[in-house]
Amino acid sequence: MQVRIMLQIIGDDGAVSDAEEVAALTKITGRAEDPGLSLAERKTLLAAAQQRIVEAQVNGWLENHRHCPISGRKLRCKGSYPLTFRTLLGDVRLKSPRYYLPQGGRPTGRQQSRH
Repeated sequence: MQVRIMLQIIGDDGAVSDAEEVAALTKITGRAEDPGLSLAERKTLLAAAQQRIVEAQVNGWLENHRHCPISGRKLRCKGSYPLTFRTLLGDVRLKSPRYYLPQGGRPTGRQQSRH
């Protein structure tokens, strides 16, 4: 028996992503203990689903926070670095983007007191 498990994510805005295959399994039921998923298959399935779900959540959050708080313009990306997000189901590797901040919107690091 061939089993394909598909994942489709619907964003907060209602946008529906394409269905993506998370796992493809070949199941043989020759013994009484064969039905269902093995522990290794479950771990692989959950890790793959977790990776795609976390990526979708992070991408949605980044898209909502990628605009300048002052002008509202979309910030330009100047690259990214790898980031590991640790979960109970395993590590999720992500790209953490870096954005150019507008000249007027740059934090100074320390506040100036005015007397």
